[in-house]
Amino acid sequence: MAAPFNVLRSLLVAAVVVLATTSPAGAQVSRRLHVRTWDAPSQRLVQFGLRQSALTRDLASRLDRSDVYVYVSQDCELPPRLMGRLGFRVAAGGVRYLSIHVSCTAPALVQVAALGHELRHAVEIADDPTIVD
Repeated sequence: MAAPFNVLRSLLVAAVVVLATTSPAGAQVSRRLHVRTWDAPSQRLVQFGLRQSALTRDLASRLDRSDVYVYVSQDCELPPRLMGRLGFRVAAGGVRYLSIHVSCTAPALVQVAALGHELRHAVEIADDPTIVD
């Protein structure tokens, strides 16, 4: 019984992602098209990371040239020792969608480091087209 629910849930997630990425009001887009955010604090984090870190800019540029879109958000419910987490959301229509959660309780520079670390993992996924879940 769980399998049909998982399929339905995956389809609903795919629909939400597609609607969000096609609607300009769906998400705040950074200057990088493939690194996106849902809210102003996360947008500030991404912009700060892009300004402060050449590596973060390079990783974002690599994602811009890929089929991977990454949604970044700050997460105040991450375990205390976890500064960031990457999640695979869905692959649909030749596009792969990931999410990055960065601890909102960490200092700004630690958040930028966590963002860069998770973007590196996103690029690793982007570099391997066989990763679809």
